[in-house]
Amino acid sequence: DEILCMTFTNKAAREMESRIFQLLTSLNIPVYGQLWISTFHSFCVRILKQHITLLDYKPYFTIYDSSDQLSLVKKVVQTLGINDKLYPPKNFQARISNAKMNGQTPESIKKNNRNFMDPKTLEVYSAYEEAIKKANALDFDDLLLKTHELFNMYPDLLLDYQKKFKFVMVDAYQDPNHIHYLLVKQ
Repeated sequence: DEILCMTFTNKAAREMESRIFQLLTSLNIPVYGQLWISTFHSFCVRILKQHITLLDYKPYFTIYDSSDQLSLVKKVVQTLGINDKLYPPKNFQARISNAKMNGQTPESIKKNNRNFMDPKTLEVYSAYEEAIKKANALDFDDLLLKTHELFNMYPDLLLDYQKKFKFVMVDAYQDPNHIHYLLVKQ
């Protein structure tokens, strides 16, 4: 219960969990609950399922995959009257994902880092965030970013998890991006 193991693929997480379960069983150590061995995304889903209401979401949120995300970006582009031939929605989708993986929200870009993103993309990003929240949904990148935001906004909650996990293991840590680093650091 005091160990958090995270990795980057579902296959690796299943393999680690299977090996650890077999090891514990061979040592006659009973396992009573779900082990905290998962991908970063699964770990964040587990946290958000318990605490998403603190971020002004309803308890049962939807997770958008990349095609759902692109559909929403297309709607936002259309609503904003942007020519999707000159400004392909896929490009906006990639820039939004990049911002989230760098821990950047529209607000943080507007406040501290205006050179990070061009004004049109920032407009789409802001409108996208409003639309996805209105749908009570998160995209895959949000799972990481919203967990990071949750821990920043609620230091006591972060402290509870820091006390719970005395050990944190990250498998294949050469693969992280900035938001992975921020989560592990927390």
